Amino acid sequence: MIDFSAMKNIDVDTVARRAIVEPGVTLGDFDAAVQIHGLATPIGINSTTGIAGLTTGGGFG
Repeated sequence: MIDFSAMKNIDVDTVARRAIVEPGVTLGDFDAAVQIHGLATPIGINSTTGIAGLTTGGGFG
């Protein structure tokens, strides 16, 4: 197991309307970072889920 929990950098590009996110970011972290720019994400419902798992299709059986 690799612990990515300290890797929480989020770089929001408001012009391109995209973000570069490190693997330790949770959905809650991501939502907070993009919402201040009027952006949102259509992924996941649980704020404690890791964004890396969500983007690779995790959480669905």
